[in-house]
Amino acid sequence: MTERQPVVTDDLQRFVELVATLRRDCPWDAEQTHSSLRPYLLEEAHELLEALDAYDEATGSGSEDLKEELGDLLFQVVFHARIAADDGRFDLADVARGIHDKLRHRHPHVFGDVVAEDSGQVLTNWDRIKQAEKGRESALDGSRRLFRPWPRPRRWCDGPAGWAWSPATRSATRQPTPTPSVTCCCP
Repeated sequence: MTERQPVVTDDLQRFVELVATLRRDCPWDAEQTHSSLRPYLLEEAHELLEALDAYDEATGSGSEDLKEELGDLLFQVVFHARIAADDGRFDLADVARGIHDKLRHRHPHVFGDVVAEDSGQVLTNWDRIKQAEKGRESALDGSRRLFRPWPRPRRWCDGPAGWAWSPATRSATRQPTPTPSVTCCCP
């Protein structure tokens, strides 16, 4: 008899159950909120970008780091969905269903009768569909949030000598007297 190979759903279910256990049994995980996890989400996104920068698509060098950082970001998604489920708002299945339905709707050239000869036409269709969904007049409507300053990941330090970070204003200012070294802002 041939043993059944594990499928992605098996591993994802194990992971979802692990996150639920952590949320229930770990004091730190239990006290987290969507807001308290913001710096960790941003940190993990930055670490994923760093792994992508180091990844070599031709050779696959850096695959292990990329896999690890994708997992860390997946943890953030599952953790936020668990918090929402605990609050009775939505769960991971709702998130998966939502992105599934959105991608099907935004790919009418694959799942409908729209013709897209190249990726440019795909992007044009995507923007048109998104504008209609969101009730926007242009692709830039609603993008103000993209241009606001991001909070720094918690592992970032104060920056180059002579500059000081202000958490209140989320900005760096030049110090009149340069400091001799960089000091870390986190434990």
